[in-house]
Amino acid sequence: MSTKFTDHGTCVSINGNEANSSLFTEESGTQAGMSLTLNIESYEYMIGPHKNEGIKVYLHDAKESPRINHLGFSLAPGFHHSIAIKNTKVFNLEKPWGSCGETKLNHFQDYSPNKCNLDCSISDTIRKCGCLAPYMNSITSNTTD
Repeated sequence: MSTKFTDHGTCVSINGNEANSSLFTEESGTQAGMSLTLNIESYEYMIGPHKNEGIKVYLHDAKESPRINHLGFSLAPGFHHSIAIKNTKVFNLEKPWGSCGETKLNHFQDYSPNKCNLDCSISDTIRKCGCLAPYMNSITSNTTD
């Protein structure tokens, strides 16, 4: 498990290190999946732009930075949730039909659409403001993300 600051607050990643992914199953069904019990400690919530209680879940490739604010789904406290997940691989057509992945990014070594969006946000923020949001600092300090 690892903790990272994101565009939506603190993110706890399970299997966040691709080389050391110990949680894996080849079976399906409610008995073969992950089970979590979380204490969200809603009494510790601070007043801010988000007045909701609960957690937000985002499943992503370990090589990608989590974009919690834009993607994922919310879970309300005090309820039991069962969630089905299906892995889908997408293979893009090679040249001459597309050139995805050829763009050189400033803050990442390899290309993905998610990294491209983050890279543009980081570069625009630096250009316009001369500073970065805290979660952007953690991304730029680890360019192998």
